[in-house]
Amino acid sequence: MARRPLSLPPSPPPRCDVSLSELTAALAERLPLPSRVLSQAQTIAENVDRLPPVATELDVEGWLSWVLCGLPLFTHSDLPTLRSTNDRVRLLLAVLAMARNQGNFTHAAEQLQTSRRLIRDSLDEAGLYPWRGLVRGG
Repeated sequence: MARRPLSLPPSPPPRCDVSLSELTAALAERLPLPSRVLSQAQTIAENVDRLPPVATELDVEGWLSWVLCGLPLFTHSDLPTLRSTNDRVRLLLAVLAMARNQGNFTHAAEQLQTSRRLIRDSLDEAGLYPWRGLVRGG
């Protein structure tokens, strides 16, 4: 009987300590937003969540993915619905888990403590199933 090679999930991406100004600069670099919008968003974040001056062990890739994934929720004047927000969060986590686990549904499901079916359904609803991975760079 042939043995399958042991496949372990990859180690988590590196984390780093990032100041709030560095986070704002990273966002400004990736999104062409007016400085007024960025300063208002920073003020709101500081007052709502009471962010410390330095976020320790921040997963920068995950944070930027969250920011970009959430953009469609705030492209109109009304606040997004809780349902649409939950759908975006579920999709973001499914895509991040699949990318970090090289498309392995089992490892992605274990990382998110959910079923492979729920990940597949989230990807399918967004037109990302079958999973073909992410194109980096370019």
